[in-house]
Amino acid sequence: MIAQQTMTTTQACPALEPTQFTDELRRRILRGPVLPALTAPLAGVLLAYAWIVPNLGVAGRAIQIGAPTLLFLAALRQMLAVWETARLYDCAGSAYRELKQTHEQTTGHASRIAELNGRLRLVQQELVDNNRALSEANARLADLATTDGMTGLANHRAFQEGLRAALAEAREGQRVSLLMIDVDNFKQYNDNFGHPAGDDVLRIIGRHIRRLTSGSQLAARYGGEEFAVLLPESGCEHASEIAEAIRSTVASYRFPYRRVTLSIGVAHYPDDASDAESLIKRSDSALYVAKRSGKDRVAHAGDRAMEARPPDPEYAASTRVEALFQASFINGDVEADLQMVDTIIAEDKLITALMAALDLRDAETEFHSRRVAVYSLRLAHAAMAAGLLNLDDSSLKHVAIGALLHDIGKIGLPDSILFKSGPLTQDETDLMRRHPELGARLLQTSPGLSGAIPIVLHHHERWDGNGYPYRLSGYQIPIIARIFSLADTLDAMTTDRPYRPRLALSSARAEVQRLAGTQFDPELARLFLSIPEREWTQLRGKQSSDRPNPPAALPERSKAA
Repeated sequence: MIAQQTMTTTQACPALEPTQFTDELRRRILRGPVLPALTAPLAGVLLAYAWIVPNLGVAGRAIQIGAPTLLFLAALRQMLAVWETARLYDCAGSAYRELKQTHEQTTGHASRIAELNGRLRLVQQELVDNNRALSEANARLADLATTDGMTGLANHRAFQEGLRAALAEAREGQRVSLLMIDVDNFKQYNDNFGHPAGDDVLRIIGRHIRRLTSGSQLAARYGGEEFAVLLPESGCEHASEIAEAIRSTVASYRFPYRRVTLSIGVAHYPDDASDAESLIKRSDSALYVAKRSGKDRVAHAGDRAMEARPPDPEYAASTRVEALFQASFINGDVEADLQMVDTIIAEDKLITALMAALDLRDAETEFHSRRVAVYSLRLAHAAMAAGLLNLDDSSLKHVAIGALLHDIGKIGLPDSILFKSGPLTQDETDLMRRHPELGARLLQTSPGLSGAIPIVLHHHERWDGNGYPYRLSGYQIPIIARIFSLADTLDAMTTDRPYRPRLALSSARAEVQRLAGTQFDPELARLFLSIPEREWTQLRGKQSSDRPNPPAALPERSKAA
């Protein structure tokens, strides 16, 4: 490009190659003044010679004519040399300027090329980073494809692949054991305490299973509340030890709300099954034998004696409560609800002691708690009939216990607040609103009462999120707490208070209808309103619990309580 620009500049100059132009310019500059300088002295010598030497004849005349002519030609040549030199200088100046401009352009291009190279390096680094991130994302996707996101164990797909691979690699005579694990009463746990609490249970169980299994053993979440553990090269005794370790560890762990247990079925290849599908079926059948035998136990495929094993005392006790529930739910026998509440109070000395302690603080509590327990059971039965709730025997018992002890946290409140006449200050209100947390903390110390915590902790929450202590809203509130809220409000409105007379049942029902969707679960409110007034009247009338107004000497309780 530079040579082309130089040629363009020198087209008006002598037809020389660009590389020869500088040498030709130097040669012409040196030759131009030398020739005229030599010609002039020579012409002068000839004229002097012709002047001095006479009679030269023709030669003299030639000298006299030629010498001036030579001088003239030398002068003319000098003038032409000057003009040509000036023209060459102009060409040289133009060429220099264009070369300078070309150099500047080349420098600019070099800067742009350097800048582009810098950008290319940045793009290259970005591509490297993107490739690294893509590789990491692919690795994470591979993990997600084989890992359960909640528990961190292998997922169903990875388990199936691992099972087929283990059976394919098993040598002749080598056993492969399979544990199928199910969380007992998990649906009821979800219904009672909320799905976040159920998710926490699955995570905790997954953590225990992962800790109790080694690297060669495959622990997986099979689906829902079911887990599976694959034990390659494991005999019957070793598999039984691992199964029992998992069961006992979970059974002894203190979960937030109530005790959680596992039923486990164990099967072995090739003793009990010849392929993967039949191995799963046999271990699954053993799992259901464990459940039918009372849950919280390990059953082995083909173990006939397991079916005859008697249930543990806790299971038998809960069956008595279940019988009472069936009498109420199926036959509509309200006496069964009353008998259930009385049975719970009579058989559990701890509940009796706690209710007595609370009654010493507030004489109204015992009868109020008994009434709301019966109301809560009636609403729970209706919710089950409508498909809104699924409770087993132990969960139904926890509804009654939670209703009986819902205000147990008030034991920790000072009398100055609990019996204050007139409105509470803001600080006193804040302290009063701590009683659900105080009650829940108290029940956590007794595993047998932890199932009642959802009612105790959340019975002042509201559907619209304006309740306390955690301002839960909607389905974040456990359903048994939402049921109790209606029962508690019904009894509060239809009971005489020092600061107001009782409301008629029709007025209480109208108030529930008005507050549906704000204070109360709208579905449960509609269910409450669908129960005839005569049933609520019958429930209340069968309890010898209506008391006259407190004596005038007793201080008036604050409405905030």
